[in-house]
Amino acid sequence: MKEDRQPDSATNLGIPGFEILQLIGRGGMGEVYLARQLTLNRFVAVKFLSLDPRADQEHQIERFRREAELMARAGHPNIVSVFDFGVADGRPYLVMERIEGGDLRKRLSRQKPMRIEQVREIIRPVGRALAYLHRLGILHRDLKPENVLLHNEDNPKVTDFGIAVLHAETSGRLTRAGTSGTIGYVAPEQHYGLAVDHRADEFSLAAMTYEMLTGHLPLGVIRSPSTHNRRLNPAVDAVLLKALEEDRDDRYATISEFSDALDEALSTLKESAGKPRRRWIAAAGLAIGCSATTLTAMVAAGATRDRHRKPPIVSSIAEKIESKNGTLAGLKPIEGGFSKNSIGMELALIPPGEFEMGAGEEDADAQENEFPRHRVRLTKPFRIGRHEVTYGQFKTFVTETGFKTYAETSGLGGNVWSNAQKTIVSMPEVNWRNRRSWPPTKDDQPVTQVTWVDAMTFCEWLGRREKATYRLPTEAEWEYCCRAGSTTPWCMGDDLKELDAYAWTAQNSGYAL
Repeated sequence: MKEDRQPDSATNLGIPGFEILQLIGRGGMGEVYLARQLTLNRFVAVKFLSLDPRADQEHQIERFRREAELMARAGHPNIVSVFDFGVADGRPYLVMERIEGGDLRKRLSRQKPMRIEQVREIIRPVGRALAYLHRLGILHRDLKPENVLLHNEDNPKVTDFGIAVLHAETSGRLTRAGTSGTIGYVAPEQHYGLAVDHRADEFSLAAMTYEMLTGHLPLGVIRSPSTHNRRLNPAVDAVLLKALEEDRDDRYATISEFSDALDEALSTLKESAGKPRRRWIAAAGLAIGCSATTLTAMVAAGATRDRHRKPPIVSSIAEKIESKNGTLAGLKPIEGGFSKNSIGMELALIPPGEFEMGAGEEDADAQENEFPRHRVRLTKPFRIGRHEVTYGQFKTFVTETGFKTYAETSGLGGNVWSNAQKTIVSMPEVNWRNRRSWPPTKDDQPVTQVTWVDAMTFCEWLGRREKATYRLPTEAEWEYCCRAGSTTPWCMGDDLKELDAYAWTAQNSGYAL
């Protein structure tokens, strides 16, 4: 076993009574190592937790210790046992039960459903484990395949409670700044920093089940599971879509109620040797990343819907924070049929309408998440920025609020193209104020080096200032505007040679970010 050691700084930490052997996992909340407990001569897992450099470290360590105590009390056969908690060289760590079988992610195959009975054998005990936590007043808030470990299919164990909290503490604040779960599994209310309860874990369990049964994540316009897997029936569709509702009040009252309904629906199905029909999921409504280069904001005149299902989650969230004074407050008409707000953003009024969204089978260069092409109907008008948010407009926001972007607070900086390395690299000195490789920033140039969270914070500030609802456009709204009634691959046609006159791409920009 010692011959498999991997060099890492954590292996040099002195943890009395334990020998660190090798790195076995790394994630956003820290690293996990295989270790040997010397006093009992047994193998355990030691997780070193990452501290947020922007927050008080002593407070974070105390919070981790308190949550470790909670988990140590959570004795359940389907929850990974926590043996000890400590701090080594300023870093908190957990000593946990070692599970040799690996995580559920390793059992999943893209676009290939798991056996129905196998899904039942895993989901039933995971549901019981979450129900047990909820009875203790604990929310997991980051359930995903990577956090379900398997001795074997009939004995899964829930782990990684790095962002778990007591229900009484979930008034919209997260355990750690910027920690909001994993895209594709996280509930809408948690993703947008609103108050959460046990139904957030229900959403995550339903999303994980959807993936296990279909080989697809429920992103964007969520299709019935049976469109991906013909072995499923309307009963399964109804249960999963209810648990995946955007509004938590439309979901099941408890995770036990959801688990029981799901198990009953699955129990009526029989395994089949037939292959599931091939279907593709529509692209997600929002791109989430840490290096978004430009920001476009819009003022909503109401949520839009497509003919299949509710729009991406941002629309319904925007409705909940909409100003009582109306969405069009403060806009002044200007020449050309546009309107202007108090910080100089020019907004175009977009009428409702229909269009074909996504890629068809003839689009050989399309990405997988662009399929299938489907008809989308936008039922209400909205206004969208005529140009990207400018450096000057973003500077007004920062001046009024004192806000600092992720690039400024994380220590990682922004992303730039490295000619030497022929790749994109992070540079600590790069941020929205300092773009490094570009000419000096001017107020009328697009602001860059802002993350999705930075952009959402800007929109919230602008909404309060304008007494209106400002948000980022959904993918459907964005594509509808960009297509401008066209049906060709690009709004100007299908000739790639014409693209440089309309778009700023990696090829004609020298990879400048």
